[in-house]
Amino acid sequence: KKKNIDSLILKLFLRLFSQILPYNYVFEVKKTKERIGELFLNKMFIQLPEGMTKYFSILRKIFGKISHSVSVLYLSCQITYGACCIQDCLGKNFGSSIVFHYGHSCLVSILNCILSVVYIFIEIKYDFSFLIQTIRELFCTDRDRLMITSTIQFSSELKIIKIYISMLFNILEIPQTKPLSPGEVLGCTSFSTEDQSGVVYIGDGKFHIESVLFFNPNIKIIQFNPFNKLLTLLGFKFTDIIIERESFIEKAMFFPKSCNFIFGALGRQGSIKILKTITFLATKHQIKPIIYVGTEINNNRLNTINGNFSNLWVQLSCPRISLDWGHYFKNLVITSFEFSIFMRSTKINKNFIPMDFYSKIGNFWTSYSELKIQFNLHIPKKKTFNL
Repeated sequence: KKKNIDSLILKLFLRLFSQILPYNYVFEVKKTKERIGELFLNKMFIQLPEGMTKYFSILRKIFGKISHSVSVLYLSCQITYGACCIQDCLGKNFGSSIVFHYGHSCLVSILNCILSVVYIFIEIKYDFSFLIQTIRELFCTDRDRLMITSTIQFSSELKIIKIYISMLFNILEIPQTKPLSPGEVLGCTSFSTEDQSGVVYIGDGKFHIESVLFFNPNIKIIQFNPFNKLLTLLGFKFTDIIIERESFIEKAMFFPKSCNFIFGALGRQGSIKILKTITFLATKHQIKPIIYVGTEINNNRLNTINGNFSNLWVQLSCPRISLDWGHYFKNLVITSFEFSIFMRSTKINKNFIPMDFYSKIGNFWTSYSELKIQFNLHIPKKKTFNL
């Protein structure tokens, strides 16, 4: 009887707040309530993407009404760029025993966190009938081979969309780059589209799908925006990007035998495994590594450390910082992949830039893989500074 009463109260409150919360957004309130009851939580620590923070006050009222134990709800004050920005340390400082992370996939293992983490994707339901009606006009139904992908918020509908589109196309694939969900794409992690005719991307914005363009610059990509029902043909000047990155690597050859490494401290951006591997490569080539820890990379901070002299920096936070903003920095700021080219441990491919930062089958410069040689990795005993 008590369960039935609680379920009825939950439904009543959800109806009450459904007029304020978007009707097609799935906040998984029931799942959150069950977890609160299991742990008898009195403090909750919540992370919301920047565009979702406006719903915090509503969620606070909901959880305050449907839970008898929660007395305080905290919202992370730091920007949550992606799933790598897990603020478990900040949550612990606030006295919470769990982090509720909204809007991103399960990218960082909870085994690597000091608190339990509950991932809530915030699935968004949308009308995809327009996409199905128009896609036949953009591709040849007889011979084209398609892939369909999206961000995690829209991925729940991909299987249904595949059923409908499969009636038109003989070959349709939902790619998966583990540990990501089927069809999911990140700004730093995507998939190869070998032997495919095109990609249909469902989502708003360009950041995530650009990783597919980096990996497959010659593929035809159609973006469907579920909010405004617009279809857009995407592309960019890949040759300009590859020339720019090549020039940065060539300039790095003229620097003295020292190198600065930035370990990302925003959430769980930084990877100890990558740091160990890259610093090993540096010491192997008699390059003195100096390690800095920072949550943000900008010209002012780099100039303060360098004394306004140009220097070589390898940032281990997110490859897109270098790819998107490399021309903005007065210093050379390269990725772990580009540093491996600088160390002649791998070769640059002028046909694509690998986007495998969180791929299980990524190379040794990525989060999950290791250098395929026998050695004992260690971080050199150098003084570490805070950025």
